[in-house]
Amino acid sequence: MQLAEYGTKVIESRKQFIRQVNQIIADIHYRLTGGRERIELSYESSLGSLSLEQALKKPGERHSDESTSVGPHRDDLCFLSGDLDIRKFGSQGQQRTAALSLKLSEIDW
Repeated sequence: MQLAEYGTKVIESRKQFIRQVNQIIADIHYRLTGGRERIELSYESSLGSLSLEQALKKPGERHSDESTSVGPHRDDLCFLSGDLDIRKFGSQGQQRTAALSLKLSEIDW
């Protein structure tokens, strides 16, 4: 129950951070790319449509005292330029520019 409670707080904090940074990063990235691209961050949860508590109680999920197969430690941040996932399909230049945009956004945030 503690894992579900604290893990949910971590997930919600991350989502709030992404909402706030998205307001900043799109403009920074747009300027860095000379007006050619805008990016948006999204949160990829390992939970799907389940709550963390539901996912932890789901039969077949592997859990031990040391690790679980679902939760915020399995989640990821996604960089999107339109429909393009920059992490997987962007060029090295796009990936580096996205990382720089994120760093500059964090400073501004």
